[in-house]
Amino acid sequence: MDASNDVDANISVPTTGTPVFVYNLEPDNTCVYPAHVRFLSQEKGDDLSGRNGKQYFRWWSNTVAYQLAPGPAKLSASLIDLSQWTSVFGEKANASAAATAGFQQAIANFGNVGFAFGGGCFYGHGVRVSGGGARFAVASYAVK
Repeated sequence: MDASNDVDANISVPTTGTPVFVYNLEPDNTCVYPAHVRFLSQEKGDDLSGRNGKQYFRWWSNTVAYQLAPGPAKLSASLIDLSQWTSVFGEKANASAAATAGFQQAIANFGNVGFAFGGGCFYGHGVRVSGGGARFAVASYAVK
């Protein structure tokens, strides 16, 4: 993964009825920001706590995201442009020397790469559908 420059995906959201993508699933999710899907990278050994040196083990593409709605989309995020990635506590990968080192370590030690769904205050706390149906389909996914 050290030689990789980009993460690319072609996705689609086929729907039935008139779905509403609900993101405010927790009482403390008080921010108003629509449901999105975005890239997620996770370093091996992440325990999901963000503590004890693991605040830089999970990264979300912050500027590269698709607001959930019917239809196709292409997502492409640079692994070189650190301003495109945000850590578990909301720090951009280029915000400090520690964040940059943490991002580079996570990329060199990938455990999982994929997608996360969220909205409001949280990039990855989930989304549910009401008032119709929706499916998330991945036509292609590449780290290159």
